[in-house]
Amino acid sequence: MLVKSVAFEDANTLVTTGSDNRQIHWDVGYPLQPRKISEGTGASRLYSLASHGDVDATAGGDNTVVLWNVPSGTPIGKPLTGHNNSVSAAAFSFDGKVLAAGSTDGTTILWNIADPDHPLPIGQPLGQNKQVTALAFSPDGTKLVAGTSTGSTFVWDITDPNQPRQVGRQLDGHRMAVNSAAFAPNGTVLATASSDGTTILWDMALLDDAVARACSVAGGGLSPFEWQQYLPALAYRDTCARQENQR
Repeated sequence: MLVKSVAFEDANTLVTTGSDNRQIHWDVGYPLQPRKISEGTGASRLYSLASHGDVDATAGGDNTVVLWNVPSGTPIGKPLTGHNNSVSAAAFSFDGKVLAAGSTDGTTILWNIADPDHPLPIGQPLGQNKQVTALAFSPDGTKLVAGTSTGSTFVWDITDPNQPRQVGRQLDGHRMAVNSAAFAPNGTVLATASSDGTTILWDMALLDDAVARACSVAGGGLSPFEWQQYLPALAYRDTCARQENQR
C-alpha cells in the first residue's frame, strides 16, 4: 500500500496515511522500536488535500471530504459525500467559495462552500473515467483542470458551474500520473508535474481561443458560395462573425 503522507501528531506520535486513507498511529517515543498504537479511516487534518485561509479540506472515511476550521482544529459541518471511491485530490477556487473534490472513481464534484457550514453540490459530477490525482482552478475561476493517474489532464470550462463543458481534447504529454497542476497568475499558462519527473507548460490561449485562432489563420470564415461547395448538406452559418465584429 502506498504511503501518501506522514505527520507528527505530537512529540511521540507519528501518523502515516495510505492511499486508501487508512491512518496508522505509531508510538515513536523510542525511534529504534516504533510501536503501532491504532489504525482506522477517521477524519484527520494531518493530511490536507487543499487549504484556503482558515479552512482545510481533507479526505475523510467512507469516500468523503471533511472541511476543517484551522484555528480551532474542529470539523466544519457534515462530511461532503457523493463519491464511490476514495477522495484523492481537492482544490479551492481563488475566492474560496467553491471546492472541487476529485476521486479515484474518476469523478470530480464541485461544491458551493460560500457558507462552509452548509455546503451544496453544484451541477453534475465531472467525469473523465480516470483516477483524479490533481486539481487546480484558474485565477478567474472559469476553468478547472483535472490531472489523472494516466498522465492526461482535462480542462473544464466552469463559467457556468451548473453546465460545465470540457475544453478541447485532453492534454497528453506525461507518461505517468499528474501529481500537481498550477496556473500562472494571469491564467495564460498551466504547469503540470508528473511522477515521470517532468513538468510541462501549456499555453491556455490555444484552448481558450481555438475558434478565433482558426478564423485568424484562415483569414475569415467560409462565404455562402464556399459553404455550399464544401458543406452542401448543412445550412449556412457565418462561423467567424463574432471574431470579425470584435476587431
